[in-house]
Parts: sequence; C-alpha cells; structure tokens
Amino acid sequence: MFSFAANLYTLMYLRLTNQRDRNTYRQAFHHLNVLFQRQLSFQNDDGSFSLFRSDWNHSSPSVWTTAYCARVFAEASFNEWENFLFIDTNVKLDNFIIINRRNI
Repeated sequence: MFSFAANLYTLMYLRLTNQRDRNTYRQAFHHLNVLFQRQLSFQNDDGSFSLFRSDWNHSSPSVWTTAYCARVFAEASFNEWENFLFIDTNVKLDNFIIINRRNI
C-alpha cells in the first residue's frame, strides 16, 4: 500500500505544480493499476485488509490498515483520473462499512 500511496501523492504533486508529463503519467498510472490489483490480494472476504495476504492466514484483519486503504483509495478516486485509474466503489464501500462496524 505504501508504494500505491507514494505514486499517488507524487502524481498529485505533479498535477498541482503543473509539471505534467505524458510519459510520466502513463507509467505512474500503469504502476497504480498494478499496485491496486496487488493490494486487493490483501483484502479479506469481509472487505477488510490484512498486513499479510489472506492465503497465508498469518494475519487477522486490521482496522488501521483498512482505514489507511480506505483513505488512500478515496483520494485516488479523482474525477480527472477516472479514465486512467479505476477504483471499484464496492471496495471503498466495504472498507467504510468495516470501519463503521468496528467503531460501534
């Protein structure tokens, strides 16, 4: 998740400082899409995220990791980038439901 967030914040910085480069954007969005798919392998059946992949069964769901993923995915859902980076709304919704459930 760290690599996803680092690439995302770098793209946001380049956008806000008007340093847009087509080749850099293309590579960054490619990496973001790959990293998003990789992050989904850490998602449990209930929608929460673990520190380790679910096939290892060494880690229980983490509220902190789920909250961090929800925040970064919400920031990545940017209208200008929706054609280049698709973050499924069901993934974000599941994250928020898990966080809400754990806070009650």
